[in-house]
Amino acid sequence: MTETADLYEPLLADIRDLYEQVRRRTNLRGHEDEAVRTYRAALWKLKLKGQTLRYLGTTSTEFTVALVDDLVILAGNDGDFGAVAELLGRLAYHHAREIVPPAAFKRLESEDPELDSLDWYRMADLFDYLGLYDALRELIAKARDHIDGDVRGVVDAYPDV
Repeated sequence: MTETADLYEPLLADIRDLYEQVRRRTNLRGHEDEAVRTYRAALWKLKLKGQTLRYLGTTSTEFTVALVDDLVILAGNDGDFGAVAELLGRLAYHHAREIVPPAAFKRLESEDPELDSLDWYRMADLFDYLGLYDALRELIAKARDHIDGDVRGVVDAYPDV
């Protein structure tokens, strides 16, 4: 095997394994929890994340709902924001309104040391993308009073809110 092939073989094996697990579940009835665990694990493997996000876009939105906390965290990453926004955009508006803001505010209020002002901007962008303007107004109000000046900058990004 060439050096390049050696580098890609573990990635290809993981992708084949993920697809084999999903293929075996052509009828997910009764296996939803197992499927959610599989998708969640794949979302947190760097080499499987993009493929998993794309695959979730072809499955039932039940999986998106079940993974909303994970997806909101990923939405804070520039590279993942678009795919996550599209996934959450597949939800019925009432579903998105019920589950996305609580997950986003839970994320923003967490003690995660990785959390920064970019997460606030991305959550504002996500609310705007999904048309969740009440949640966007709430986020702007919280940002206005935030101790971190970079977070307060979110207010300037949405002057009409």
